[in-house]
Order: sequence, then C-alpha cells, then structure tokens
Amino acid sequence: MRSLSNCRIAKFSDAFLFSVCVAIVSQLFVVLPARADCTYEGETYETGDTVGPYICMPDGNWQQR
Repeated sequence: MRSLSNCRIAKFSDAFLFSVCVAIVSQLFVVLPARADCTYEGETYETGDTVGPYICMPDGNWQQR
C-alpha cells in the first residue's frame, strides 16, 4: 500500500512532466517560421517564388523586387 506522501509525489511528478512536455512542444511552434502561400491568377506559389517582378513573401503577400 502506498503512503499518502508517495501519492502526492507521484501527482507532483506527473504534473511536472506534463508541464515540461507542454513547454517543449510550445517552443517548437515559436521556433518554426511562419509560412504562407501566395496566390496569383488562381495559382498557388510558395514563399520565395517569383512571378514577373514580384516575389512571394512569408506573410502571403506579393512584394515588388
């Protein structure tokens, strides 16, 4: 039979491990760059693609070169 103190430690450990996992996963979302596709005349282009004098920017907008 587990004593009450062992149960409290187990609950604390589970909560701590969960918190650590959430912190690590949330950092992945912060570190990964945002990417948005650009659309031109019904065609989808990736960030960095060029069409004529325009380049597809990471925010999904076209910018003149």
